Amino acid sequence: MKTARWTLPVAIAIGALALLAWGVLDLRDPFDDAPFDRAAWVSGPPAVRTPMARAAASRLERAMAESEVLRLLGPPDSEKQTRSYSGHFGEPFPSAASRTLRYDLDSGARTSLMGLDDPFLYVHLNDAGLVVHAEIGGG
Repeated sequence: MKTARWTLPVAIAIGALALLAWGVLDLRDPFDDAPFDRAAWVSGPPAVRTPMARAAASRLERAMAESEVLRLLGPPDSEKQTRSYSGHFGEPFPSAASRTLRYDLDSGARTSLMGLDDPFLYVHLNDAGLVVHAEIGGG
């Protein structure tokens, strides 16, 4: 019966260590901490954009016109031709993207823990300038 005596203290110690690790590492999604605020997104630096990136991406609908994207998010930080873009794991999009708008996000400690040293919000557009896909990614 000695093992049962140690079960509760061991469980409490494991729980306390897990809570400590959670607090130290802050494993929450750094891209989902704030609602989308257009004025803050457009005028703010990448550190302001980062906590609302998922909310921004959720507003981008498939087949949304580029002009609507620009009205919502403002001008991108960069743009590139992406004719060979194939999506995650080599899966092609139903309609190939030809350009990608890139909005810079902050590369703070929480994004580095996720393996994203340089995170971005990517908006992939087809030849007609319509949204094919939006994603948060980076290197």
